[in-house]
Amino acid sequence: MSNIYLVTISFNLNKQLTAEEKDRVWSLMWQFESSLYKYGNTLNPSEFFLTETGFIKYAAIPDKNALSDNNITPYGLVAKEQLEKMGVVISYNILAKHVTDSDEIIMEQNIDNAEFLILYHSNLLRDYESQLILRTDQGKYLPTYMLNNNEDPHLAADLTFWIDDYAAVDRLWISSYKKLEPIMAKQKANLDSDISIEGLKIRQRIENVLSKKVFYPLAEWFRKGKYARSNYSQCPSCGEHWDLQEPFLYIFNFKCNKCFLLGYDLSD
Repeated sequence: MSNIYLVTISFNLNKQLTAEEKDRVWSLMWQFESSLYKYGNTLNPSEFFLTETGFIKYAAIPDKNALSDNNITPYGLVAKEQLEKMGVVISYNILAKHVTDSDEIIMEQNIDNAEFLILYHSNLLRDYESQLILRTDQGKYLPTYMLNNNEDPHLAADLTFWIDDYAAVDRLWISSYKKLEPIMAKQKANLDSDISIEGLKIRQRIENVLSKKVFYPLAEWFRKGKYARSNYSQCPSCGEHWDLQEPFLYIFNFKCNKCFLLGYDLSD
């Protein structure tokens, strides 16, 4: 059992609409839905289903506060307000907690409780949990919508796009039948790869917004019984020793407190 909730979002029409108004309502609903997903209020993009009174969509949210107006971006609130002015009543109904086979997923709502954060994409599958990649030093998850701010208003959306790109790297690595496996492994293991360069930029932006240090994970590729990088016990950035005697959070075998990098085994 996790702290992720399954909900329905209903869009009920309280008056007859003209054809032009219907087109406008449809556009605004997609604007609202897109905002919820891109900025971390929902964990899955989803379709609308027609009902007798309007439309409904099924979504997963990271916690019960995710759909509060205080946590929705101005971009999403503008769409919501315009829909309501056109006679569309938006309501939320929490159905149940999401059941998962993984360890209990606990959300952290107070950033002050975290000593540092970890930007870690851990799941090969495209599921709800794979959208939760910000962890605290205690292993709790920080909802992406907590990054929404006025100084860097596109941060949460850019993080969502990076999550999707990283998931694509994962899928190619696991399903390429070894043809693309080395290329994708290097994307996850090298500091100068495209995915790492973008991830490190986002890491810095998160640090700027939350005033917390953020660790970035790199893969240490374990192939044919040995590490692909001969000096794997040294941080790939500063070269200092980063091999841990005990794994951190049961995941990371390597940790550099100087460069804020973590390393985990990637076995072929």
